Amino acid sequence: MDQTQEKHLNAYPLGLERLGDLVPFYDNYIEAFATNAGVPKLIIVHSPEAKKELAGKFSSKGVQVELLELKEVRDIWIKDWAPLSVSLDNYVKFKYALSYLKDNIESSILNDSAGVKLARYLKGNVK
Repeated sequence: MDQTQEKHLNAYPLGLERLGDLVPFYDNYIEAFATNAGVPKLIIVHSPEAKKELAGKFSSKGVQVELLELKEVRDIWIKDWAPLSVSLDNYVKFKYALSYLKDNIESSILNDSAGVKLARYLKGNVK
């Protein structure tokens, strides 16, 4: 992957607990954005089944998206678990202690492994 290339990232809600109702909205959004914005789209999915379903769904419509499977992802809010890019090849990871998750401490949002894997996929070093 070209490190200088801008990408738009989304975590797809298919199969994620309490978020499945967002799938139709995401389908429309991804199709419109990928078709019109001219920015490559990277969709993050949490399972092989979701990856397979999305590959078929968008390719049949001629929509070009890149799919990345990160089984650790449990939420669509990438800002809560992704690293922050500080240069083309360096990322900083954060430990989030989100107040709305205090009753769901098991959430992988609090586990930075998904963010670290995302940074590595984007060819970055995580500090």
